[in-house]
Amino acid sequence: MRRWTFPLAILVLLGAWAASPKKTELSPEAWMLLGNRYYAEGALDAALIAYKQAVEKAPNDPKALYGLGRVQLKIGLVNPAVENLKRALALDAHYLPIYLTLARAYLEQAAQAEDPSVATLLRAKALSVLKDAERIAPDDPAVYNQEGVVYQAMGRRDQAIAAFKKALEKKPGEPTVLYNLAMVYLASGQLDRAIEAFKKAVEANPKDPYLRARYGALLAVKGDDRAAQRALEEAVLLDPENSLAWNYLGQVRLKLGDLAGAIAALKKAVEQKPIAYPEAYFYLGRAYLKQGDAKTARFYFTKAVVLAAKNADYHYWLGKANEALGDLAGARAQYREALRLDPKHPGAKEALARVGP
Repeated sequence: MRRWTFPLAILVLLGAWAASPKKTELSPEAWMLLGNRYYAEGALDAALIAYKQAVEKAPNDPKALYGLGRVQLKIGLVNPAVENLKRALALDAHYLPIYLTLARAYLEQAAQAEDPSVATLLRAKALSVLKDAERIAPDDPAVYNQEGVVYQAMGRRDQAIAAFKKALEKKPGEPTVLYNLAMVYLASGQLDRAIEAFKKAVEANPKDPYLRARYGALLAVKGDDRAAQRALEEAVLLDPENSLAWNYLGQVRLKLGDLAGAIAALKKAVEQKPIAYPEAYFYLGRAYLKQGDAKTARFYFTKAVVLAAKNADYHYWLGKANEALGDLAGARAQYREALRLDPKHPGAKEALARVGP
């Protein structure tokens, strides 16, 4: 269970307010202090209450409105967040965090929009807000990093890369920016540049297990399996509950022929996140099938199919497990489904001919 820790001053304020029959009137500043602390601790419901109290007592305080908008965005109340952030910006056009958070809120609205033209307009609004931010903070890397995120959402990858590079000029070695740059390189098909950006991000923040997991995964995509395995093993040492790293590590170990190691890693991944990684169940099936245990393989292939029913490969391999167990009817059904999903699936047509139509 997580333990919340608060400075003595905040505990005194809380105690006074809760104990008083008349509910001691806290100042807007006190409510803001509480809201900020709750937000930092991840107690978002409590932060929302505190910021609402601050705004109620000081409706024209831009920082109170910013705090309320920020926590609303965090908990998914996107439209109220936008309105409060717009009000905050109208009251204080020199407070940079408002611009950055409002741009993120517009991006979130765009992601939720059903009408593509509305989404395009909202992304343009996000970019416009950031261009305004440039004028008040031309040397702040956070502005250019956020611009890169917006350009990437727009599909303007060259401009996204340029924005991330400008952010790195302002603050070299910033891991978040390097991560974003790596992801846009990856989306652009520039694998080597993506790997190099991830490498720099890991060097800049060597204790971040998520960065190491992503770096290891890309090394595996490149085919550098030994280096990938090292990076992923370092990631799970840093954080034994890093299910993403366990998932990738299991796949790499399987490629290297370490069946026992692959099974152990993939089981860790699915134990920690039972429905997040259908591919982990799939590779568990592959590992057990290589061991000659078709019954256990079928169990894991079935789980993969349940979680990702439109993946033709998963159906094909479930068919192979069924075939290995002598269940030809089950094999036929899965091979047919694989071909329905992917008429050009390699192996499924031949397999169906083998077990009969």
